[in-house]
Amino acid sequence: IIEINLNDNCLASIKENYFSSVKNLSYLYLNHNMIKRINQKAFYFLENLLELDLSFNLISFLPEKTFDGLESLQILILSNNLIKNFNIYLLENLDTLDI
Repeated sequence: IIEINLNDNCLASIKENYFSSVKNLSYLYLNHNMIKRINQKAFYFLENLLELDLSFNLISFLPEKTFDGLESLQILILSNNLIKNFNIYLLENLDTLDI
């Protein structure tokens, strides 16, 4: 599996190691849900992830280590959330950041 689309599924949170069984995942779409909380190790094993879309959720805070290990990540979409502060230095390899 290289792509998972879980948009419009009323997800409220992403738990630790939620996607650990799909380590080859490249594209993950979690937009248009009701996500408020993301565990700091939710995406920990997704070393091949290229694109992550978390737009149109209720995220107000991202733990500092949320994106640790996502060294291949190129596109991160966080638009239309409630985020007020974001440490951009944690994402050196990004080509596109949409907040």
